[in-house]
Amino acid sequence: MIEFLIKSAGILALFLMFSYGLSLAAHMHWFFSLLSQFKIQFFFGAVLLLPILLIGKSYPAAAIMVLIGVSAFIEIYNASPIIEKENKAESEYFTVMQYNKLYTNKSYDRVTDFVLQQEIDVLIMQEVEHEDSPPLANALAQNMPHSIPDDIYRPDFVSIFSKHPIKNLTVQKLCETPCTTHGVRFDMQIEDTDITVYTIHTKTPIGKNDYIQHSKELDIIAQWIKSDARETVILAGDFNTTPFTPAFKKMKATAQLDNTRFSIIEQGTWPAWGILPIFKIPIDHIMHKGDIRLINKHKGPAMGSDHHSLIATYAIE
Repeated sequence: MIEFLIKSAGILALFLMFSYGLSLAAHMHWFFSLLSQFKIQFFFGAVLLLPILLIGKSYPAAAIMVLIGVSAFIEIYNASPIIEKENKAESEYFTVMQYNKLYTNKSYDRVTDFVLQQEIDVLIMQEVEHEDSPPLANALAQNMPHSIPDDIYRPDFVSIFSKHPIKNLTVQKLCETPCTTHGVRFDMQIEDTDITVYTIHTKTPIGKNDYIQHSKELDIIAQWIKSDARETVILAGDFNTTPFTPAFKKMKATAQLDNTRFSIIEQGTWPAWGILPIFKIPIDHIMHKGDIRLINKHKGPAMGSDHHSLIATYAIE
């Protein structure tokens, strides 16, 4: 049994070395970029394989596992600022929830019950079909009376529910025809602070053409945010990418967004179904800039979706 374990660890170590090496060239090819999404898994893989390789006296492979583990950890650590959670004090607060519902998920009660319990100010949802919107809107109406009207085009089946009036709603296409990806922008006012919210649901970057489209979508929304006269901005959505890819890093830098987190290892939001947390990847994000301060961000339940919800609470400066 021990011998089989050692041999298996050697094979897995070779696979890990090869995959991690390709991920370092993420800017050169869509597949290498796809591999770069899995820095968290590379780190845990190296940590788990290291003691088995040492037992089997595979010292060169063990040394490479140390290098991969340290390198992956540094990239994970540097991907986003890490801060400590704050308790609510005397400031004004508001909470944003990002949630990809999944088209086939009709568990409306689970979703609305959770939202109402969490005191959410703004709920941003993807994959909300036309038949889904009325029951969700009706259940949330008392606490979140503002939403995208039915007669307005909802790109990528995005729905927005808010305690605060939705102003200056704008929809902008983020790619060339025949692509259908759009970004949504709207303003709201909380107390005396004007806040602009953007949301996006990008193309999954698998395959050359979809990778190019995905990168363009991130570039365009970054430029849109950069050119916005508003100083306080939130960007939330299903990005179909982790913070470790070149396209995401470029988008965040161009738009000057803060993707602060509260733990060294980013909380994975996908897939939500029945796997250990270390195999989940963070592809849903809520970022910000301006006169607000993040005091809490955490992963919520999936409620029948293949994505976990993501919830961020801000203090108004």
